[in-house]
Amino acid sequence: AFERELHARMRVLRRLGHCSEDGVIKRKGRLACEIESVDELVATELLLEGVANAMSPAQLVAFLTCLYPAEGRKRHVENPPSDAVLGPAWKRLLEAASRVAQVQRECGIELDEKDFVEQFSCSLVDVTLAWCQGQKFQDVMKMTNMFEGSLIRVLRRHDEFLDQLHTAARSIGDEVLSKKFNEGRKILKRGIVFASSLYL
Repeated sequence: AFERELHARMRVLRRLGHCSEDGVIKRKGRLACEIESVDELVATELLLEGVANAMSPAQLVAFLTCLYPAEGRKRHVENPPSDAVLGPAWKRLLEAASRVAQVQRECGIELDEKDFVEQFSCSLVDVTLAWCQGQKFQDVMKMTNMFEGSLIRVLRRHDEFLDQLHTAARSIGDEVLSKKFNEGRKILKRGIVFASSLYL
């Protein structure tokens, strides 16, 4: 069973262009290898399709929160992001997730395409964008039902994810994208969210 799954996953990687027929890792595969916090196949599809090209660093930081598992939230009951750039980008994410799911099923991996696509959520996009654009924490909290501590933990974890992506972009020689991730981290890391102690 393990060997069968291994061969199926190798077929997926070849179909998606992560490695050659001989198993040699390509540029796409090198990028995916550096991503650990989210589904690396979907993330890689989006980034190499150029979804970040038209985004400001703040928009990119906010959009990338869509890649986290929904944790009980269902994306089909969510409104798309209100931002003019991020709304269409959210649609592209769902399309990429659907393609990745279809390829995996065709290669012999058992998964439910609907569940796979619905694991992604855009519920943090507007909140994160507002924070990156300089809004006060108390005003950002009015935009969500999350507890303060939960939002702080998410944004701190997001900084770690952006650091992964910064390294990933550099690994494939994409300095423009790497710089944008770095700029995104700078506008994310501020205020009470990243204070060394919340009791200071």
